[in-house]
Amino acid sequence: MDSFEFLFSEQNRILEHYDQGEYLYRNGTPAIGVFFICSGRVQVISQTDEGFLTQEIKTAGDIIALDEMHLIYFVSDAIALEPTEVYFLDKYLVEEMLRRNV
Repeated sequence: MDSFEFLFSEQNRILEHYDQGEYLYRNGTPAIGVFFICSGRVQVISQTDEGFLTQEIKTAGDIIALDEMHLIYFVSDAIALEPTEVYFLDKYLVEEMLRRNV
């Protein structure tokens, strides 16, 4: 089993369901993992150092919060724009996979 298969194996992923308007995570909550979108759309809202808000729409196949994985707390909000299913992946497993493959 390669690292990618290990990371997405049943014992390491958690399928989560979010309704429209529900937050996957909020700015300031512990950054404990990343989210792989299986279906639906998610809006990610961040604030730049200059104080501007940025928005991105993520869809099936996208990974959310990978760039925040090294942080203690999330610095963005992620909101489901429609019924959405994601795999939650623990950040320590993702970090271990990246260490093995770098």
